Amino acid sequence: MKAPQSNIKLFLYTPNKFFVIPNFQRPYSWTAENIDAFLADIEEVKSSDKKHYFGSIVYVTDGDSSIIIDGQQRATTVLLMITAIYHIAKANPEKCTILAEQLKDEYLYNKYAQQYGTEENRIKLRAVTSDNEIFEQIFNLNGISEKAKESKLYRAYERFYNYFTNKENLEKYIDTLEDFEIVTIILDKDDDNPQRVFESINSTGKPLTDGDKIRNFSLMLNTPTKQDYVLNNYWEKIEQTLTDVDKDHIT
Repeated sequence: MKAPQSNIKLFLYTPNKFFVIPNFQRPYSWTAENIDAFLADIEEVKSSDKKHYFGSIVYVTDGDSSIIIDGQQRATTVLLMITAIYHIAKANPEKCTILAEQLKDEYLYNKYAQQYGTEENRIKLRAVTSDNEIFEQIFNLNGISEKAKESKLYRAYERFYNYFTNKENLEKYIDTLEDFEIVTIILDKDDDNPQRVFESINSTGKPLTDGDKIRNFSLMLNTPTKQDYVLNNYWEKIEQTLTDVDKDHIT
C-alpha cells in the first residue's frame, strides 16, 4: 500500500488510462446541495491562494485501469464538471483558451485506445451498473433518455452546465483543481481485497444502507466472470427497477 499526496487534477490527468468503478460500489449519490457546496469551494479557492483538502482516493492499479475503491463520488463529480466545460467549450470556443478536444483527450476519452473498439469503450470513466450507460449518454449528448434525465448523474451534469454556461475563462476552473489536494492510497491488487477495504472505509464514514450491504455481499464473488454474471442477470435489473432519485427502494 502506498499513500502519496497529489491533487484531483493530476489524478484525473491520465492519458491512455481508465477509471473503473467496481460493481460493488454504490451508484452516484451527490445532490444539488453537494454540487453547490463544491462549486462554492471552487470559487473560493479560485479567488485566493488557499489550498483545499478534497479527501482521499483509494484505488487499485490493474494494467491500464485505476479501479476506484473509495472517492468515486468526488472523482465522478469532477469528471462531470469537466464534461460540462468540454461541451460548453466545444460549442463556444471563445469561452476557454484550452481547446475542447484537448480537454476531451486529457481527461475524458482515450483517443488512441484502438484496442477498445467502440466509442463508448474509450470513455475514460466506466461507472457502476446503470450509471455507466447514463454517463455515456451524457458524454456523447446523444439520445439521453427520460429516465437518464431523472438520474443524479444527469442532474449534477446539468447543474454544472447551467453554472458554467455564462462564465468566461473556463480554463481557470480546470486549473483550480490543482489546489484541490488529495491523498491517493494505492492498493496492491494481489494483497488487498478491494471489497473488504471498501466495507472497512465505509464503516467509519457515512453508513452503508442495507441495500448497499446486500449489493456488496451479492457481488462478493471470487472471479470477475461470476461478478458480471450476477450483476448482469440479477442486480442490474433490481437497480434499474428500484432506483429512485429521491428514495432508497432497494433497502
